[in-house]
Amino acid sequence: MSQRPITSACAVDAAQLARVTAVVSGHGTLGHVLATAAAASPPAKPVALVRQDEYTHDVVMAFEPGLFVVYDVT
Repeated sequence: MSQRPITSACAVDAAQLARVTAVVSGHGTLGHVLATAAAASPPAKPVALVRQDEYTHDVVMAFEPGLFVVYDVT
């Protein structure tokens, strides 16, 4: 599995970005994302699903209070 780019669209500090990177770097599929979310305590669910076109969606997941991760899913 190749490393996908992780970019920040807001002001996050280095420690937050490191925590996000450590968790999401292993997510190669939406299945990995949902499995990680289900294993969290308490289990997490997608916050939003944004349809970009007929094939592409953005899945928004809460990561920490006030911090969200958005996955571009095709």
